[in-house]
Amino acid sequence: METTEKHTARWLLIASIICIGLAVLIYLPLLVPAVVVIIWLKFRGPLAMLPYFIYLGITYLIGQVFSLVLSSFGISADNFAVFFIILFVCLTFPPTIVSVLSHRSGRRMYECVLQTILASFFGVGAFVAVVYIYTEQSLTTLMINALTQMINSDSALLDNSYAQAMAISNIISGTTAAASTATEAQKIAFMTDAFTQTLPTILGSLVVSFGLLTGFFSYYLPYLFLKNKDIKLTPCPAFKDLRIPKPEWIILIVVYLAASVVTMTNAASLQIVALILRSAISMVFTIQGLAFLVFLFKSKRISTFFFVGLIVIGFLFDVLFWLGLLESVLNMRLRIKLAENGGGEGFGE
Repeated sequence: METTEKHTARWLLIASIICIGLAVLIYLPLLVPAVVVIIWLKFRGPLAMLPYFIYLGITYLIGQVFSLVLSSFGISADNFAVFFIILFVCLTFPPTIVSVLSHRSGRRMYECVLQTILASFFGVGAFVAVVYIYTEQSLTTLMINALTQMINSDSALLDNSYAQAMAISNIISGTTAAASTATEAQKIAFMTDAFTQTLPTILGSLVVSFGLLTGFFSYYLPYLFLKNKDIKLTPCPAFKDLRIPKPEWIILIVVYLAASVVTMTNAASLQIVALILRSAISMVFTIQGLAFLVFLFKSKRISTFFFVGLIVIGFLFDVLFWLGLLESVLNMRLRIKLAENGGGEGFGE
């Protein structure tokens, strides 16, 4: 009995490690350019790309696993692993090259971030082009077809998804439409239409967020890991001192307010752009809010327990965004430290 329990526990541990590995792999593209930059700065040669190609090989194997999972849901997954690795190449290769070139030319953080955002859009555009050339269908059409196959294969999934979508729609529109009165065809049509309308905003926000975080990590992490080495690096403030400079934070707030107004209009295309801008600006102020909490923790003004609790609450309830915004307006670090270090250096200065 004990042997069986040990055997079960061992396999549960192995399964847990695999699941954690899969979850980590999903977020690895954010760190890939930073890893390549670190290796390039340290060795200055083709060796910097070796981990990148190893990562692509692992990604292809993960794509095969995802292909089997999709097939179990009744979704056609032909060549999924190939498209999966093409997606990861398109997402990671342009920002990686841009990040290396940014460090070679000594550009500042905000320049690196802007360039990685543009590189991310270029990569996604390249992926969309590859998909269209290979399948003669748009990416949106393929994703809608996959969604339709999934909800058609499971009636319970269709009912639950439709009920949740209707609840969100009722909240937004202020109506009280009942989810139980719709036929199956009406449910599928509603889900497809809702997915089609929200997909551009979701994809745009994800691409901008990906480029922003990739640029931040590829600029800051090399400095964090190599600052004590005999390697020439572009000066970078400590994370606790990261701060958006005054002209830029004023512009960001104005753009955020303008985008919030545009989201209340009926111009669908402008709403998409406005929501993407709001998402990106929110992330910038969220990073500054997190930097402010790190400042409080490093200066021993809050305990570890309180620090972790504030981070969890901050991400769950979007408190970090407002904290970062208030830090820009009120310059709270300067008020807390008085004249120490002049309130920290600017974001990318």
